[in-house]
Amino acid sequence: MKLADTGLTVQDIKDKVNKYMIETYERFDFLAETAKDQYLYDEKGEKYLDFYAGIAVNSAGSCNEKVVAAVIDQTKNVLALYRKAF
Repeated sequence: MKLADTGLTVQDIKDKVNKYMIETYERFDFLAETAKDQYLYDEKGEKYLDFYAGIAVNSAGSCNEKVVAAVIDQTKNVLALYRKAF
């Protein structure tokens, strides 16, 4: 979903983050709108290299095709086991 589709501005998002997120660590003054592999894109389409892994985050990139395929495959296995059990 693009920022424009939300009806919110960058400042609206930042205000919500400041209101609802616990300040466990300092955040960058940056709003990623989309991501693919090792790149993040802001609302203007500016490209940034994403080399940052943080709390509960890995550095596999975003929407990496091999990772997505592995997650889908594993989800199918779990679903099959669930269906067997019930």
